[in-house]
Amino acid sequence: MAAALQLFVEKGVAATTTRDIAKQAGISEGAMYRHFESKETLARELFMSEFAPFSDALAQIENMPVSLIEKVDHMVRYFYQAFDANPALWRYIVTYQSGPWSRVSDDMETPVSVVFKALRKAEEQGKIKLNDTALQVQLVIGLVTQPAIGVVFNEIELPLSPKRGQVVEAVAAVLGIEP
Repeated sequence: MAAALQLFVEKGVAATTTRDIAKQAGISEGAMYRHFESKETLARELFMSEFAPFSDALAQIENMPVSLIEKVDHMVRYFYQAFDANPALWRYIVTYQSGPWSRVSDDMETPVSVVFKALRKAEEQGKIKLNDTALQVQLVIGLVTQPAIGVVFNEIELPLSPKRGQVVEAVAAVLGIEP
């Protein structure tokens, strides 16, 4: 999986062959097929092995009995610590997630669904006023994830964790709440 991750990040899933992965891992292609039905199965398993626990952790944060901005702070901290620990993995997750093969089941929590719930709950409690919930969810997610994309393109230096406060303040400004 580590060999596949490296190649998927460098070349993309479509351009990486099973032969490339086997060679990088120092195994035969046949050995790879004993563990994974196909390259696509390996790519999906690699994605889900991190995406599902990440989404579950965000859902747990969303259920915490704290203010919306405290939830945002916890979510940003969690994501930035994970990104700082393994930027290649998160680069893969972001790029894989945008591909046509990345559909997650409709019943699975995603960062979008978790943020949507958090914003709706805050609105129901009278803490914020939403004009366009779908847009505001995307703005919040963009504010949080764009710095990671900046790292991928060498526009921002690691670590992201110390930048968390600025990002949380920006989210608060977009939502019209006190940080």
